[in-house]
Formats: sequence, C-alpha cells, structure tokens
Amino acid sequence: MTGVNMVHVPYRGAAPAYADLISGQVQLMFASTTGLIEYVKSGMLRALAVTTTTRSRALPDIPTVGDFVPGFEVSVWTGIGAPTGTSPEIIGKLNREINAGLGKCRHSGTIR
Repeated sequence: MTGVNMVHVPYRGAAPAYADLISGQVQLMFASTTGLIEYVKSGMLRALAVTTTTRSRALPDIPTVGDFVPGFEVSVWTGIGAPTGTSPEIIGKLNREINAGLGKCRHSGTIR
C-alpha cells in the first residue's frame, strides 16, 4: 500500500525474533502487542503504530497505521481447539478455566 520495500526474515518462533529486534539485528517487526508490550513500556523498544483500526487500550498514545496509510488494517484472531469427540464435560471445563484466566487479563474477551 505504501511501496515500501522490506525483506521478510523468517524466524523459528517469537523469542529469537524479539532478541534480534532488541539487539538491532533487524530494524522492525510486526508482532503482537502482548508479546512486546513490556519491552515498549520499559523503553527497550519503541512502538511505531498498531495495525488495528483503533488505538490500543494498552498503548493509547501509539497511533494506528491507518492514521498514515488510509485503509490499512491487520488484526489477529486466536483460537483454541480440541480434538473431535472431546467430551462436553471437558469442553465445559476448558471453557470455564480459559475464561477465568482471561478474566484476569486487561485485554480480554470471552471465549464461547
């Protein structure tokens, strides 16, 4: 959308990518807010923008990419699955426990 030329660097997980970002081996990274927020709050990293259409409640001073590139949006959906045939009792317990854990998070939604 901007014509910026970037090189994709594939990593085997977020941890080595974060290490290279913090050490300056790579110049920027598109990553989840939850993975990098503590580095941003501590000053080790500088957040440039969030990719959602609205600012993050966790980082309200950080603009959206859409503020600079109209129409840009990237959001992430995360799912939790269980094998086919998992008993309704287990599904119910997982649902209760996961929602209880999410209830302790500031940025949570509800899993149904």
